[in-house]
Amino acid sequence: VGAATKPYTHNAVIALTGESNEDIMGMGSKVIGVMGGALSLVGEERVTWTKLAETAQKGDKRLRLLETVDWREGDEIVLASSDFDYRQTETFTVKSVLGKTVSLDKATEYMHYGETQTYNGVTIDERAEIGLLSRNITLQGDASSATSGYGGHVMLMSGQAYVNSVEFFRMGQAGQIGRYPIHWHRLGDEA
Repeated sequence: VGAATKPYTHNAVIALTGESNEDIMGMGSKVIGVMGGALSLVGEERVTWTKLAETAQKGDKRLRLLETVDWREGDEIVLASSDFDYRQTETFTVKSVLGKTVSLDKATEYMHYGETQTYNGVTIDERAEIGLLSRNITLQGDASSATSGYGGHVMLMSGQAYVNSVEFFRMGQAGQIGRYPIHWHRLGDEA
């Protein structure tokens, strides 16, 4: 789905299904397995990370960003915590984007710092980061993956893979050795 020289620009969802008792060539199930071939999953290039241009107060439904983004209505974004408590990270759905301002589907539950500070001539960037979670290519485990912890995975036994701008959802298999979302299995330094 797409290539490095020609990213895929439409929407694609690849759902991996299977039972935990299946074993396809030693790679388990719910798997895209590469054994001597090539895997190419390349979605459209978009702005994936930026920072706040100003502090977002608790209750804000708009974020002022450091740069213009190409995000669209319906995209999912994550706003990192700027506190010592990582649980203050929040996710939102984009309602609209106008210049460097993003309107959110709901109000922020926490304050997110958006300033730099200078101490003894050294500037420290303490602005919270915002990331785009949505991609136009989604590789996902089936619906049962969320409750079972047995999601999809990609395993490269030999060969090549080029993966860029792809959303991985319900991936990885809890309690299974080597069943990460992407597993480069003993590939070494292949050129």
